[in-house]
Amino acid sequence: MLYTYLVYVSVLIFSSICAYCVSRSRNYKTEFFFRMATFLCMFLPAALRYGIGTDYFNYIDVLNSRILNSNIEWAYRMMNDIIRYLNLDTQWIFIISSFLIYIPICFLVKKDKIFIYVLFFILLVYLRSYNIIRQAIAISFVLCAFSHYIENRKSIVLIFGALLASTFHFSALLILPLILFLKIRFNKSFILIFLVILMVLVINGNLIYLIFTSDIFLNSGYGNYAFSEYNRETEVGSGLGILLQLAVPFIVIINKKNNENYSMMILLSSIYILAKVFSTQIYIFNRLLDAVIFIPVLLAGYIFECKNRKLLLLFFCICLLNYLLSINIGQSSKYSGIGVSPYVSIFDKN
Repeated sequence: MLYTYLVYVSVLIFSSICAYCVSRSRNYKTEFFFRMATFLCMFLPAALRYGIGTDYFNYIDVLNSRILNSNIEWAYRMMNDIIRYLNLDTQWIFIISSFLIYIPICFLVKKDKIFIYVLFFILLVYLRSYNIIRQAIAISFVLCAFSHYIENRKSIVLIFGALLASTFHFSALLILPLILFLKIRFNKSFILIFLVILMVLVINGNLIYLIFTSDIFLNSGYGNYAFSEYNRETEVGSGLGILLQLAVPFIVIINKKNNENYSMMILLSSIYILAKVFSTQIYIFNRLLDAVIFIPVLLAGYIFECKNRKLLLLFFCICLLNYLLSINIGQSSKYSGIGVSPYVSIFDKN
């Protein structure tokens, strides 16, 4: 396990240092060099892994099966078709997908935000990306689209980003209806009351049953999960970890700032909170949580923009603790969770 911690902690430290150097660079050549260094720190361990990620071998099965491959989004299917046509080694699945996941965050985020985005992307998304490959590609595109939308308020950027991301995972299309609400100014009292009511309905009511039996859910891509092993209660332990993860989104809602992005952030915080609460009830809703895992990264950027150092430090400590615990409990031998440890590279495989 020491080697595993060394790999993942090194990714966190060196990627963050390189991203910080990007933010401090004074010319294009220096900036490009450190952007590339940031990318390589994230890319190489992911691209060269072997058997890491619970679904690692499932992705190989999809590549080798024309039937399974025909049931996935067309961009990822095309990637598999090219690998198969060129008769490349199956490792190219993870090389190409890792490239697609990490290149946007390293080269499309503006340099004044790249440090905070890379830092929290690694803490919150990086380990998950080893398992949810298609969705991680989509998340990366959506995150970058949102970062540009926050800067220039052009909806076309979000629409294009969501459509592009949906060619790898259709869950990205959930962003499209959200765009309609981003420019609405929400009242924090209304949001808090709405959240409390929904949380009560989810935890003590029959809202989840109504969702599972609705035609919209049953006819969606997730409909088949309603009758599978994924339709089971989630094991949440003491719940302390969940409360810690929800603390910062709630603080963002309550702590009103004179910032043009405040209304957008309380909306995104609410969506993340609800997704997290749903995921604590039924296991399948962890897939929903994965679809919005980019939101805490955006919240970190917002807190950084507001110069709220105490809240940012609290958020960092919570995320760092979660990152280290995820390495420890994400053992590949258990065939559950994210399966990121012990880390094995293609050079170490038996």
